[in-house]
Amino acid sequence: MKVIKLTNKQRNMEVTDLLKSVGLVDGSQAYPSQLYVSKNDAKRLYKKIEAMGRKQGYTKKGLKNAVGMHWLNYGPNTSLELAIKDGYAIIEDIPFEDGDL
Repeated sequence: MKVIKLTNKQRNMEVTDLLKSVGLVDGSQAYPSQLYVSKNDAKRLYKKIEAMGRKQGYTKKGLKNAVGMHWLNYGPNTSLELAIKDGYAIIEDIPFEDGDL
């Protein structure tokens, strides 16, 4: 595992762009479970996803469902959210090979 300091630009990115910027996207495969963020950074990312959904015109119930599905697929790991200082992230740097799962 390695600890990185998120830049202001990274902290304001949408979650899929953040995954790309920290190197957790390999071709068409993303590894969001290998990115651990703080509670406040997770809230910030969640609000970005909500804003995207509002722009697309979802109803209130539809917005909640769409945001939940996007977070489920691309959301970072929040199991260590209280142990990580705001503005930092932990990345599991275990390489994946085809067929490892």
